[in-house]
Amino acid sequence: MKAPYLIRSKVRQYQNPIEDMNLQFATQKSKFFSKESDIVLLCLADRLGYGNWPEIKKAVRREARCRFDHLFVTRGEEDLKKRVIYLVQSLEKEEVEANKKQENMGPSANLQRENDAAFQEKMDKMLEEVEMETAKALSNLNLND
Repeated sequence: MKAPYLIRSKVRQYQNPIEDMNLQFATQKSKFFSKESDIVLLCLADRLGYGNWPEIKKAVRREARCRFDHLFVTRGEEDLKKRVIYLVQSLEKEEVEANKKQENMGPSANLQRENDAAFQEKMDKMLEEVEMETAKALSNLNLND
């Protein structure tokens, strides 16, 4: 099952997910769910476990950020489940788009990585040469003393 992995990876991207998370493709309009409630749902599904709907429902009711959002707090387990499934689908879209973007950068990104590796190799060789010359100079100083 890919859903728990997608939720965990999205939540772990942020140091403070409830404040910082951005859901790019979760745009389905709903009078019961806002962007804030969607983020809270994802965080709770990550913390309590995907599929643990009774506990998620209890946690939503206890969540301080949601206490004045009566339409959200009164949703049943089935409504929460459907919304989380929708959010997981939107996370899948985000992942597909990110992969496409990375593929489009393909050759130039690979060339940059190769150039970086070649540069690092040259720098390592130069450092090794400097260390050898320094060691020679120090040994010559010790011999002359």
